[in-house]
Amino acid sequence: MNSHAEILAQHNALTKVMNKYCLANPHLPPPSVAAGYILDSSERTRSLWHLTRREGADLFDAACEKRVVPSSASTVIIGAGIAGTSTAWWLCEMGVPARDICVLEAGAGAGIGASGRNGGHCWCSPRMDDDGDVSRLKCKTRDGVEAMLHHLDDRCEFKARGGATVLDGGDPLEEKLKDESEWVSFCNQHIPEARGVELFGEEECAARLIPCTAATLEPLAASLHPQRLLDAMWRSLSAKGVDLCSNARVVEVSCLDKDDDNDITDQGEAMFEVRTTRGTVKARRVVYAINAYMATLLPELAPHFEPFRGQVSAFPSPSSHPVCQHSLTSSSGFLYSIIRDVGEGSSKVYSDATIVLGGGRFASTAKEMYERGTWDDTRTHPGISLALKQAMQTWYNVDASPSPLVEWSGIMAATSDERAVAGELPPRPRSALPPSNPSSSAASSASASASATPSSSSSSSAHSSEFVIGGFNGNGMAIAFELARRLAVEMQASLTKDIEDKSSSSTGDLANEHYIPLQLHVSRFFEKRD
Repeated sequence: MNSHAEILAQHNALTKVMNKYCLANPHLPPPSVAAGYILDSSERTRSLWHLTRREGADLFDAACEKRVVPSSASTVIIGAGIAGTSTAWWLCEMGVPARDICVLEAGAGAGIGASGRNGGHCWCSPRMDDDGDVSRLKCKTRDGVEAMLHHLDDRCEFKARGGATVLDGGDPLEEKLKDESEWVSFCNQHIPEARGVELFGEEECAARLIPCTAATLEPLAASLHPQRLLDAMWRSLSAKGVDLCSNARVVEVSCLDKDDDNDITDQGEAMFEVRTTRGTVKARRVVYAINAYMATLLPELAPHFEPFRGQVSAFPSPSSHPVCQHSLTSSSGFLYSIIRDVGEGSSKVYSDATIVLGGGRFASTAKEMYERGTWDDTRTHPGISLALKQAMQTWYNVDASPSPLVEWSGIMAATSDERAVAGELPPRPRSALPPSNPSSSAASSASASASATPSSSSSSSAHSSEFVIGGFNGNGMAIAFELARRLAVEMQASLTKDIEDKSSSSTGDLANEHYIPLQLHVSRFFEKRD
């Protein structure tokens, strides 16, 4: 067995090779997407969610691998994670014919990337610097997912247990209590959709087995089986006729000249050629739902999208004593846990893996990087593995050093202002603004509002017909579903040139609740256009 030092040396050496490769080959997709450049896809870690899918899921994956990539489609969605799948879902709900939608996935099936590798938490957690509509959007995602589950054939281990933020580490407790009191008041006064956030003292924490002397509780926080959610959505979408073509890595998206033969679009509409490793698709509009890999196809977004590796471990619940049933997160950052709702319909494989812990990036040897700048999800970081074991001991009162039943990693996307991104891109050619100062959230918000028009397409009659959704900063399950709905609204509006002044203003007017908030619109990254 390799020593701890040897494992770390191997990890750091491979990371350097990966990053050197990506810098030297900016025109190529990252290795973990383009299997065969450096890493074979079979070497990637497998999550608990991948190992506990419903019977028959692999048969659907095999069918998607064999499905012929169509020569044309009205709408091509690149990426079959939660963002791309939700966008296809909402377009169908809004009346777009299923046969007009084609979803292309670089991996072996839906959820092979971050969407099937997260910690299973669906925690909306509004921020005080969110505008009102952003906070409502987060709350609506959780409610929307729960409502959708009633129409699917799988409950996906969904459980609304509430989420407790453990006030630990860092600043003195008195300062934390003051900050949290302000946040609780803010939520309860301005965000009724949050349904009553509470601040608990030592007695209430003890009664709920929350492992601290003070905590906040968000009743909306839920947990679910993310891979089974995607599988259930795809069973429904496939039955409607939506095509998912997997192992079809997109190499390039190019604009076609207006003089080119065009048999699928109206005169004057933008048209694209989407070239994949399994064929080429002519498309009327394109959605980029590739999260951490956004810059591989949209290099202008490289200053605003950075990949980072998240890590998760699954442990058995202690048999000797009860544990807190709320989802947990740490106020000192980068740690969270859920309790799986293993019951009817759950896989018998790893049914004892009921506590899922994720985060721990503070334990990375390159602390200033926090596991940023890597696309390598073939391994886990030993220091982070140890941090998750320690959290298991502390939060769930386990005496001996626990061993995880499953351990995995996934590549997520951090954005320059730590906010998700969606909306129609400006027409080509385009160049993005440099990132604003990340040291001030308020400054980032102000900069975003100042630099953005309601949408790049709303200030001009020209539409690019290229859309993006991603940049979830490790919390995609809590925002992607509702953000995809609003993206679908914008996509449909752009077809009728009826998008003027429809994006939400910074006031969060309820009349604009169907549109993408300025704080989340991709237009904030581009020059203001007259």
